[in-house]
Amino acid sequence: TELTGQSFAMAVTNDDDAPAPINNGASVGEGAIVPITTAQLTANDPDTDSADILYTFTIDSSIGTFRIDGSPTSTFTEQDLVAGRISYEDFGNHVG
Repeated sequence: TELTGQSFAMAVTNDDDAPAPINNGASVGEGAIVPITTAQLTANDPDTDSADILYTFTIDSSIGTFRIDGSPTSTFTEQDLVAGRISYEDFGNHVG
């Protein structure tokens, strides 16, 4: 059968499910820095590359900060978590 010159109708269905976040938390002592791994935080999304899953946090900057490779950040990706680049630093400035 020759298919040259034939026309075909095609429909593409985008089946992008929302990520399923898992947040198991982490224990952080006052003034401590702890690594944040996928054991504490992850988003399972088979439809999206881990470099495209973005976490954005709003944190009182007097209390602590997330760090990526040691530098303060309010955003990072799932790939950063997988690569072990994320930590959290507690500044020990808690009131109450």
